[in-house]
Amino acid sequence: MHANQQHTIISVFVQLSHLYYKIQVFLLLTQFCLKHAKKVVTLSKLAKERRPKKRIKWHEFKQSLSDSNFRRMFRMSKECFDDLCSKIIDTKGQSEFKSEMYIETNLKQKHNQNTSYKKRKRSSVYHANTFTSGEYICGEVKLAITLRILAGGSYLDLGALYSISYNYTYEIFHYVIKEWINNDHILPYPGLDYFDDIVQMMETARDFESCGNHHGIFSGIIGAIDGWLVKIRCPRKSDRVGNSVDFYSRKGFYSVNVQAMVNKHKLILWRSIKSCGTEHDSNAFKKTSMYNKLLDKFNELASQGLYIIGDSAYALRSFLLVPYDNAQPYSAEDTFNYHHSTCRIWVECAFGEIDMRWGILWKPLNFSFEHNMQVIDATMRLHNFIVMDRMKNNNIDNHSYNNEFNGYHEETIEFLRSNPHEVVGVLNANDHHLFSDNDGRGRLQRSAEQSKQIGRNLRDHLKDNLVNGGYTRPLISTGAKWYRDRCNRTRYSSN
Repeated sequence: MHANQQHTIISVFVQLSHLYYKIQVFLLLTQFCLKHAKKVVTLSKLAKERRPKKRIKWHEFKQSLSDSNFRRMFRMSKECFDDLCSKIIDTKGQSEFKSEMYIETNLKQKHNQNTSYKKRKRSSVYHANTFTSGEYICGEVKLAITLRILAGGSYLDLGALYSISYNYTYEIFHYVIKEWINNDHILPYPGLDYFDDIVQMMETARDFESCGNHHGIFSGIIGAIDGWLVKIRCPRKSDRVGNSVDFYSRKGFYSVNVQAMVNKHKLILWRSIKSCGTEHDSNAFKKTSMYNKLLDKFNELASQGLYIIGDSAYALRSFLLVPYDNAQPYSAEDTFNYHHSTCRIWVECAFGEIDMRWGILWKPLNFSFEHNMQVIDATMRLHNFIVMDRMKNNNIDNHSYNNEFNGYHEETIEFLRSNPHEVVGVLNANDHHLFSDNDGRGRLQRSAEQSKQIGRNLRDHLKDNLVNGGYTRPLISTGAKWYRDRCNRTRYSSN
């Protein structure tokens, strides 16, 4: 009996201990919930006292702008802007883009008797418009903010216009660029797949045949390539790009060497944004996957008579024709160089259009190195989208198109007046033709030697066809004198 009583007392003591701990846990949870409830009440009072934000409706703001003013603000027409929104919605869905119509539809569920209160409360759109001092920012406004900053607008003006905090403005900017604009499913590049599509290459070649007055002698051009220097701030140690001095170009600023190839319509077919500002065009091109792709297919392209063209900063190959060096005025070589340049000029025009349209490029990009690369890529993707919209609408009003760039020109002049030490325009990576054909790493590979010899024969063949056809460089005014500049380029003076 004594042992049984002792066992019973122990079991009762254990049960009381468990009950005591449960009561303690319950009291702690109750205390925590009471504190949390007080915080919620306090925050809700502060939210009620905070000045409510009345954001402008996008459709009202859009209607208040004329077509020309909208184009000047956002660098595209209203129809083009709507098409871009539709492409984002088709890829990302309304749940992520959240258009203005989508938000209004969700808010109407508040008055729908079939929608439960818990379901409405879980909706981020309903919560933002009910329990905060502001309203949900629709996708059109986010895209408009991004385009306006790319066009050169200030985040201070945009924050005040759309009632958005200044810090959140740049959060929207970087998010839209990374997730929407630089999305290959929304705004893709043809890329290396372009060289596997013979139909598209032949279509590009037919477009280039109409350039100049050579009457189809240059009949196999499938692209024009060049380098473009984009100004950036000095990379920091946190960017982890190695020695920042490598980005300081000989033009006197930090930059990135962008390699790009375009067609006759200034559509970017391929680009590479990874070379330092000090790197020569020839070396930067040889480090790209496109160079290796062309080197592997040079026999196939040569048999079809297809090639790309570039300036004298590149090495001659069967797939890359460059001008003759040290050509004498009105010689056969000079004639080839002249007609070659009339086809190559489109890549210069593409760079000029990008630089003139997006005012953010007028000053050095001041973000992190990764964000700078994303901004450059976004300007080129948006350029392609605008070019394709222009190609789709062949009946575009040339008068409004010219007025658009006249407006850009006025903004550029005003910018240069306020910033006299800045330079706006196309900045080529190399203005001279000196290059190392083998990069100082010994003899050329056998495939590169064969490609160079085929390219030399093809260039001579085109030159002979021009001479036999009676084509020459147009005569200049009487009394003009030819001379060589410091970069060994042929120039003339009318004095």
